[in-house]
Formats: sequence, C-alpha cells, structure tokens
Amino acid sequence: DPYVESVGRRSWVEQPTYVERPRYVTTTPVTRHVIIESDPAKDRELASLRSLVESLKAENSRLVSDVAQKDQELEKERSTSSSLRAQLATLKTEIARLEELLQIEQSENLRLSSKLNSAQQRYAEAEAALSRFKRNCHCEAPRVGKRAVMGLEIKVLDDAAGNPDCVLQAYSVSPDGPSDQAGICAGDILKEWNGTSLTSKAIFQDLIDSSSPGQRVPIRIVRGQKILDVVVALGGVSIGRTRSVRRVASPTRAASYVQDFDSNF
Repeated sequence: DPYVESVGRRSWVEQPTYVERPRYVTTTPVTRHVIIESDPAKDRELASLRSLVESLKAENSRLVSDVAQKDQELEKERSTSSSLRAQLATLKTEIARLEELLQIEQSENLRLSSKLNSAQQRYAEAEAALSRFKRNCHCEAPRVGKRAVMGLEIKVLDDAAGNPDCVLQAYSVSPDGPSDQAGICAGDILKEWNGTSLTSKAIFQDLIDSSSPGQRVPIRIVRGQKILDVVVALGGVSIGRTRSVRRVASPTRAASYVQDFDSNF
C-alpha cells in the first residue's frame, strides 16, 4: 500500500516504478513523490462518513443488545406459558372432580327430597285419619246451648284429578231445613262458604262450628254445569246432641275405601 502523508494543503505519495532490463525482466521499486492537492469538501465528507460508520456500529451494538434482551424475555415468557399450561391442566382436573361431586350431591338431594315428600304425604294421611277418628268417636263432652246447622247430609268425594277427600257434595237435604229453603238440592257441589273454598270436610265443619244459629251465610254451589250463589240462614240444634255418622263405600275409589256421611250439618 502506498504511504500517504498530508502536509498542509498538499500531500505526497510514494509510488513504485518498474525498469525493464535486457534478457531478464525484473521489477525494481523506485520511489517518487507525487504531490496531490487536498480537497476540503471531500475531507469533510470523509469525516462525516467515518462519523456515520461509528454511529452505525453503535446502533448495531445496541440492536444486538436489544435482541439478546428480547430473547431472554421470550424465554421467560415461554417458561411462564408452560407453567400456566400446567396450572390450567390442574384446574381442569379439579373442575371435573367437582362436577362429579356435584352430580353425586344432586342425586342424593333428589333421593332425600323424594323421601321427604313421601314422609310428608304419609304424615298428612295419618293426620287426616286421626282427625276423622276424633270426629267420629264422639269423645267430646256435651256442651250447653245451641250450634249452627245447615240441615243437609254431605258426601266427601275425590276430584277429577284423583286428589282424595277434597270435594263436598250435598248427599241429602232435610225437608224445610235451612239448605232446602235456600235452594240447595241433593247432588249439588259445595264450593265456597262466604268466599272461603271448601276443600275438605274439616274446613266445612270448622266454619259451621264457628257460626251462630240464625246467621246468614253466602254459599256458592255447582249444579251440573252451572255455578249458583245462595244465602243460607243457619238453623240451630242443641249442642249436647250427638251427630249420627255412618260410613259407606265411595263410588269414586276402590270398594275397600270408605268415606264419611254426617247428617247433622
């Protein structure tokens, strides 16, 4: 490489020269000095390029450092993602176990609910049977005074859906009694007593016992396909008088099932 030295605004360069000899060709370097004019614009451009190269080197170093840092962050994210996947798998397993336990608990709740409903139904049947027994055994002490009566004999039937003992039918009506005078006939269904639904004989009996002789009571009845509203002026009988109760087979249930008839309502 030629050696260049700048002196002021001029520079000299050592360049080799070649001399041809007879018979043999040899090259002998000969140094001569060539003066080259210096260009300030090019010098500034060269300095600018050198500065740009340094800047690019620094930028390259920074980018390499950023890439290395990003690689480390990516590795951390991959490690975190693997940990999260493992946790997710554990949670899915736990959810499946809890769902299985929930199904078992729901099945147990249904079984217990069925048992509870059955027990409640048996309790209601036993309570109704005890209530009928108490009313039919005439174990109440005679009372002094008079109690209200309607002058009819009722029959307790099942409804169309098969629910037992929830329909009250006038089986027979005493001639010239309070019900006969109000227009109630045998076969009429007693639906309401002064706005209270008559869904059992116990309700009907409690309403009569809480009433007074001579009281006028609105009664709603069903006769065939018609709904009629009548007003019954309750009669009165001695409280000490017992009620004649007989039991007959119900046409709406099996022959072994019996229902009550009470002629002194």
